[in-house]
Amino acid sequence: MKQIQKVFRSRRALAPVIANLLLIALAVVGGTITVVYAQSNFNSSQVSGYPDIDFIVIVGYDSRDSCTLIFSSDFETPCGVGGGDEYGIKRFDERIAVYVVNHSSKKVLLSEITFGGIVYSSTNSGVLTVWDDSVDFVPGQFAIMDNGNSLLIAENLEIQAGQTVTVVLDLESSFKVGRTAQMRITTGNGAVYVTDIKIGEHKLG
Repeated sequence: MKQIQKVFRSRRALAPVIANLLLIALAVVGGTITVVYAQSNFNSSQVSGYPDIDFIVIVGYDSRDSCTLIFSSDFETPCGVGGGDEYGIKRFDERIAVYVVNHSSKKVLLSEITFGGIVYSSTNSGVLTVWDDSVDFVPGQFAIMDNGNSLLIAENLEIQAGQTVTVVLDLESSFKVGRTAQMRITTGNGAVYVTDIKIGEHKLG
């Protein structure tokens, strides 16, 4: 028993200074390993330049029950079959205009548009004429219009950086004036932008 006590007494603890130095060394080594590992997970586009994100803004719309609709460039166009009949209904096969600005540093691809819970398909007709089922759009379709009186012929539905366009929808169903319908725009990167559109209203900003 006395021999065991002598063994324990002969062992000395580390000096506090040495213990602190060991802890600091361990912290430095651990921090260095963490930094090296984190840097290996960043590519050059994440470290420098602009972030690779989509950023569009829905800045207004024209959904009036009128004989003409105003696009973002103040260009007016016939609003479709039965438009402006003053029955208080925005009818099936009429159209609405939604103003969209791309504030991203790069072009944005539109992958899907829904309105009132209905998914709209795209058309790339190059001529904007009076709405007629036999030409141009049909109900349930949309197109993108630039700041002129011609539609963008772009099957990939790209909006350039800084560009303002008008998304034109040919209504798949009728809506009462005063009713609110939700519009959702989904980009190619999966970003989703939602706005409420009040039927019968022309809104900017």
